[in-house]
Amino acid sequence: MFSLDQLIDRARDFRPSLDSKRVRAAFDFVQELYGDRRRLSGDLYVTHFLSVLNILLPLKPDEDTIIATLLHGVFSSTDVSPDLLREKFGPKVTSLIESLQTLRTMRPHPDMIDAENFRQMILALAKDLRVLLIRFAHSIHNLEMIEHLGDPQKQKIFARECLEIYAPLASRLGIYIFKSRLEDLSFRYLYPLEYANIEDQLAKFGKEKGRFIDEIVQKLQNFLAKNSIEASIDGRFKSIYSIYRKLKRKGRASIDDIFDVFAIRIVLPTHMLSDRESIEHIYMLLGLLHSEWTPLANRFKDYVAVPKPNGYQSLHTTVIGLSPKHFHQPIEVQIRNERMHRDAEYGVASHWLYEDTKSKSTTFQKDSFLNSISEKEKDAIAPNKRFRSQMEWLRGLSKLQ
Repeated sequence: MFSLDQLIDRARDFRPSLDSKRVRAAFDFVQELYGDRRRLSGDLYVTHFLSVLNILLPLKPDEDTIIATLLHGVFSSTDVSPDLLREKFGPKVTSLIESLQTLRTMRPHPDMIDAENFRQMILALAKDLRVLLIRFAHSIHNLEMIEHLGDPQKQKIFARECLEIYAPLASRLGIYIFKSRLEDLSFRYLYPLEYANIEDQLAKFGKEKGRFIDEIVQKLQNFLAKNSIEASIDGRFKSIYSIYRKLKRKGRASIDDIFDVFAIRIVLPTHMLSDRESIEHIYMLLGLLHSEWTPLANRFKDYVAVPKPNGYQSLHTTVIGLSPKHFHQPIEVQIRNERMHRDAEYGVASHWLYEDTKSKSTTFQKDSFLNSISEKEKDAIAPNKRFRSQMEWLRGLSKLQ
């Protein structure tokens, strides 16, 4: 278990101006409220708030969001009034917690027949997307502790809500680190036999063929060095739920019957040319790869020129001949730059697109966002068409209100 001091130290790595006294005051407040009260797991209530904050920290939340995360359950499980909270921690923190409480009272149809309408309603009622990020982190921790949540029927309803509502929302917002965790944790509980089957197959695959990933990475590293290209390379297995969906879609039972169980990712430096982001080196590398190994024509996707609606950008190609001997399968390779990679992992939270805690609003504002980041980052994105389109997409979400 981690302490509040450890979490504050981590937050200061990306928020040097963090007011630790204000954060400690919030934690002391919930400690006094909950005392020795314990959750069904037997853990102290306050450990849940610390766990949720720990899950959220990789998204580099601002100060108000950190404090709201520590206080996020007070309206549902204590008799604290909004006025008292507003007096102690300000109107912005209180507004975040009130929105979270609104989401807690909403429940979709148990059979998810209204799932898409419900997702739209959540986006409209959340008002500030930081509310959703806290809700995602809260749901992830509850899924991790789901065996302690009591009534099995309620557990299934909650897991299905996470799988059908919150995971798609995380995907829509481009926050893949949350999307995959929500999917895998929900899937493990809702379909334990299918989950265990794929987990066992992956373990066997990794034991027998996992070394091939290292060999492919080494082969690519040698290829890049030969061409004097600087990049980082890693290989990863796709998520269990993602593999399950591929198997189901293709009518297969074994992961040996599909070739995109894992992907190789090449991340290039972000290059700037005058006042814009240059992507020529990304396509140049693609051409070099295709000249060295044979691409599958129907497996190429250009999300750099045509990003996904949530802003995701990357080149996806599948080539033949890159795999080592005795592993005669096509290999999927993803190519992106560092900025695209950051956006791919954290989506709308990649730059923390929100007002500073001392400003007057928590709505999306391009000017205030640009004022909150470094000059180097500002130069990189201010004229960027992708950034402008993403901001328009986010403003479009707010119109649902």
